Amino acid sequence: QGATANSASIRINVTTPTPPNQLPTVSLTAPTGGAVFTPGTPIVIKANATDADGSIVRVEFFAGATRLGQDNAAPYEFNWTNAPTGTYNLTARAIDN
Repeated sequence: QGATANSASIRINVTTPTPPNQLPTVSLTAPTGGAVFTPGTPIVIKANATDADGSIVRVEFFAGATRLGQDNAAPYEFNWTNAPTGTYNLTARAIDN
């Protein structure tokens, strides 16, 4: 007999997927590897950090697993004062938005 009926409407969205967050990049620029310091001499640790899809919130500085400090704005640097005698592996960690 040709009768018809319609369902209630539903709303959908078709969107382009948001790309995953890209990791920031960070590299130490000072001091140079192998540098030697006298106890009591301030050690200026510097880093460059960028984020291709956002901005850098802060850069943290480490001696081994020990967090020394952070800088929240470029140019990223930290003055390590009173470093005890020893050999250290310095690293920097960049945190993005």
